[in-house]
Amino acid sequence: ITLHQYAVTEIIIRRYLPRARLNNFTREQFQKFLNDYGQDHARETVAKRKTHISACLKDAYEDKIINEDITQRLTLTGRAGKSSELKFLEYGDFKSLEQYSYDHLNNDSQLAIFIAIHTGMRIGEVKALTIKDVDFVHSKIKISKSMDGNGHIKVPKTSASNRVIKIDNRLLDVFKRFKGVSDLLVQVSNEAVNHVLKKDLKHIGAKDVTFHALRHSHASYLLSKGVSIQYVSERLGHSSIAITEKVYAHMLQTLRENEEDKVTDLMNFQ
Repeated sequence: ITLHQYAVTEIIIRRYLPRARLNNFTREQFQKFLNDYGQDHARETVAKRKTHISACLKDAYEDKIINEDITQRLTLTGRAGKSSELKFLEYGDFKSLEQYSYDHLNNDSQLAIFIAIHTGMRIGEVKALTIKDVDFVHSKIKISKSMDGNGHIKVPKTSASNRVIKIDNRLLDVFKRFKGVSDLLVQVSNEAVNHVLKKDLKHIGAKDVTFHALRHSHASYLLSKGVSIQYVSERLGHSSIAITEKVYAHMLQTLRENEEDKVTDLMNFQ
């Protein structure tokens, strides 16, 4: 996936900067590219392209191929991304989706949705899961591999993604139905599972979100119930707690406001 993103950046460079050459590329040209690209792309996407190009330019500067570092003091542009509220389901819809998928565990897509709701696993991690990864004695799942978009099993991108998480009895009972399965538990494409999810959400009257939003919903639900951010970060397989804080800033701000209300009530001494 990362390699694909670099290839996309190359295509974008050729499209937006067809005449640019390394030895005469200026900071002004770089900023103009960011401005032009940001007109019809999300800020997060612009940041990704900026990071790729900046890394190349910094290497060129360190190798003395160019005479100055032109990556400094650039202004990041781009449209606002999707509202944070669109990236996760509120508790009522999250609970309804869990029940609906549990009642319709008759295909791989529904099973993938159910697993993601209960674990916060990424789609690639769910697709690489086998029954051997489930510890029925200690109610745990070992997450040590992932499947890429081409169907290849690979090791996690970071060491933090290689983890063991505790699971609840409801999910454990579902896994018991598949004890005789020797192959992958879920064999489905990303497109297929998102198609089923879209239908499920429509059926329960919830807003339309992607499969990855189930991961955000899982984490947001745990945080809203007072589970520590340190544990949530480890459970999700984030490489650092700073990533968790950045992704779930909207939820953390809500919790902070709740804590402020508690403090002011306590300090009234009544």
